[in-house]
Amino acid sequence: MKRYLPFFMICLLIFLTGNLNTQQKLTTAHLTDLGEYALQSDDLQAEDEIKPLNKSPLKIELGDSIFDFSARFRVESFYGKSINLLNADSNDQVLIPAKHTIDFSMGYGLGKPSRGYEVFKLKTTVRTRGTWGAPESIASTGPATLKLGEAVFGSHTHAINRFILWMRELWMDVSLEGIFNYPNVYNHKFTMGFFPFELGRGISLGSAYATDPDILGYTPMVGIDQFAPGFKLSGNLIVPNYLSYDLYAAILRNRSDTFNNVNLATQGQEFNSVGESRVCEPARGFGKIDYVVAGRLTWKPVDDREKKFHLEPYVLYDRQAEQRIEFIGDAESKLGTIGVALNSEYKGFIFDFECAKNMGRQNVKGWDRNAITIENRNGVLTVVNSEVTAIANQPPDDAGKKAISNSSNQDIINRSVRGEQYNGQQIVVATNGETNLQNTSQRFSNPYKNVYSGFMFVTDLGYRFSKNWRFAIELGYATGDANPNRDIHGLGDSNKDGNYRGFISLQEVYQGSLVKSAFLLNGSAKVPRVSNFASLDLSDPTANLITRFNNIIYVGPSVEIKGVFHEMPWTVMPNVITYWQEFPLKLFDRVDGLSSHKNARKWLGVEANMFGDIMLMQDFKLFFVGALFFPGSYYDDIKGKPINKDQQKAIERLNKTGSIGERTLFSSNHVAFFMNLGLEYRF
Repeated sequence: MKRYLPFFMICLLIFLTGNLNTQQKLTTAHLTDLGEYALQSDDLQAEDEIKPLNKSPLKIELGDSIFDFSARFRVESFYGKSINLLNADSNDQVLIPAKHTIDFSMGYGLGKPSRGYEVFKLKTTVRTRGTWGAPESIASTGPATLKLGEAVFGSHTHAINRFILWMRELWMDVSLEGIFNYPNVYNHKFTMGFFPFELGRGISLGSAYATDPDILGYTPMVGIDQFAPGFKLSGNLIVPNYLSYDLYAAILRNRSDTFNNVNLATQGQEFNSVGESRVCEPARGFGKIDYVVAGRLTWKPVDDREKKFHLEPYVLYDRQAEQRIEFIGDAESKLGTIGVALNSEYKGFIFDFECAKNMGRQNVKGWDRNAITIENRNGVLTVVNSEVTAIANQPPDDAGKKAISNSSNQDIINRSVRGEQYNGQQIVVATNGETNLQNTSQRFSNPYKNVYSGFMFVTDLGYRFSKNWRFAIELGYATGDANPNRDIHGLGDSNKDGNYRGFISLQEVYQGSLVKSAFLLNGSAKVPRVSNFASLDLSDPTANLITRFNNIIYVGPSVEIKGVFHEMPWTVMPNVITYWQEFPLKLFDRVDGLSSHKNARKWLGVEANMFGDIMLMQDFKLFFVGALFFPGSYYDDIKGKPINKDQQKAIERLNKTGSIGERTLFSSNHVAFFMNLGLEYRF
């Protein structure tokens, strides 16, 4: 019964709202009939005929200049149970009584009063948001690596425990016809700054720049705190708006902006295919800029109320000069995606479609994993080499323990030959011959390549019975694959050329189109989907979580219903979606801790949700999202498996003590529940 209490509360709130409005009208009529109060007829008429609010945009017009102002204030609450591990026996719950988001926007336009179009447009939006009672949720510094002498260990961040404003959106738009005093027929514009840009439905390329996973149900676009800095050239090729174009470029990360960044020693551990190291030339180098360029055509031969046909072919190229698999800059990537999106409607029938194909490759560099770090040795912090051990006792080194970091050892290590064939071998150098040092079994990783070949498609079929009723069904498909950069069965599994079939999306927080998801599709922290489990004898045996539009097949119907309750418009949209994996997950045997060649079943489960809102007054909305997730056979098969390092530590603790009396952080197969309730006002 507790599970459905939030739904009953919403229904009660709506009923009381309507009842109070009715009671107010009955009371006025009753007092008028009995004459208990000496109300003038004019007063009664004014009371009975309350005029609706006439709320126009807040604008200031001065000659050819127009200033406009707007704001959005959103306060919401969350409650979720079993949403992270599907484990009702653990403390797998989230409760946020209140969380706010405030956006303030200002725009400036020049030229529309005299020319009929804006020659220049400027817009800026500042934002603040955070969880009430959790000041550390507002903002934090980026991760910084800790270093003591030559030893590198861990990283740290600092929370900013004050409500701060940051720039979410800032861009300017210039009309090229306005600059050159040509007639504004083709509407060519140049835009630059921080602004949203998406291809198709926002799967291949979305607007979620530098977005971390957020709480379940949080509207994806609201959850984007900043748009990518970029440039766009757009306009029409055939008038009026039959064929238009957009050329877009964005700078995602620039590591060539300062002398320190260009010369930062990040590549000293790299070696090439013949074992030549960059120990003597460790600088990052110039030109390490991550960027994306994209282009699209939009063809709209039909675009009216009852008939619509929009076709959007697109292409993008993403260049990541520095990727991180284990260390910053140990890989680089060139990704290309080509796709097409279609939106059509004819006399109530709706057909939408999008498909896309990945191309390109990832170059993983040959890498020496040895690093100078710190360990506790007999109560003394000792600086050691992480992937080199001593063979025999030779002060200050102890046999079988990690080699001490000193000048003699480091000279031998830096001059050693690199390559996977030397893993686990005694280090031999030309001048010294055999030494007292030995490589660990995973010190070196040879260079290799991964070819991208992912594919996805999404299609919607629907019918509008009237302006208040719409039925739709959505089918989605995205290829998946095992993480090509993670060892599964043993050391060195991944160190070879491969073909990665999983679809790669960029900056995506897709939630669905005509059929919406609150659990698996919105790019948020959600019920776990993993790529593969690895053997426990590896350095990092935990699973890789899948958080984007990858390795998934789903289908489900939706009904959108609109109406008016006591002059308050409302909308409800119930959805039911069934999910499968496209690529099967490899399991492992928990008894011996080894990876298994057996596949888990593919059925993920069923999600039932409802999105609803009611406009209490103009631009003042009460909204609600509620959802249940019923796990499928996939979660039966991975029940009790570790999803992250905390769970792995729990397994190790159990193995040592044999105790099972405490709640554990294992994945399970219990029903998950989620609710999101809030108010939003815009002006």
